[in-house]
Amino acid sequence: MMSYPMNEVYVGELDPNVNEELLFSAFSKVGRIHSMKVMRHIVTGVSRGFAFINFFTNNEACRAQKIMDGEKFFGKKIRVYLKADYDALDPNANVIFQNLPATVTDDEVTKLVSSIANPFSVRIVKNDKKPDEAKAFVQFAT
Repeated sequence: MMSYPMNEVYVGELDPNVNEELLFSAFSKVGRIHSMKVMRHIVTGVSRGFAFINFFTNNEACRAQKIMDGEKFFGKKIRVYLKADYDALDPNANVIFQNLPATVTDDEVTKLVSSIANPFSVRIVKNDKKPDEAKAFVQFAT
């Protein structure tokens, strides 16, 4: 599978049940898709909450970013970025919030941190050992 970085978008904040077929159905309405991959845990196969979609042209990728970013998909607002913008993120601009209530949502954490800086992505992970607790992984651009 050939990848064209200027034609590729990152799609984040995906519901764990979203697969390639569902993404294709939604994103093929805004551009011709060359290839796509939902990123999954190497052992469990569970979705990691993001995917990469490669379009045939840069114009189609830009259109997908403009139209689909912030849209509700399976009840969650998805984030769509051009892959070049995703690759430019500072790898040291990540924050982990621990000991959160298990009922916390992505939207609540996003609202909380948005007063400081706009997060690139927010991911909530439940604590298997302590079912009443969760962690939030927040990624910023810088």
